Amino acid sequence: MATVVPHFKNILYRNFDPYREPLCIRFVSQGDRTIPSFSVRYVDGFCKGLICQAIAAIVDKLEPRLR
Repeated sequence: MATVVPHFKNILYRNFDPYREPLCIRFVSQGDRTIPSFSVRYVDGFCKGLICQAIAAIVDKLEPRLR
């Protein structure tokens, strides 16, 4: 969890760059094209993925400012 703060600031102020900091994930193969719930596994980039989801959740909860 010590890497959350520097990565959070970097992603928030400089955006997420998938070419510089890729998210590597794998899917559990069932032999067909379906993706069962909770079957996606992170190989690398769990913290960065979590930060991107947290930013989206924070923005979703913001109250619009009325003028």
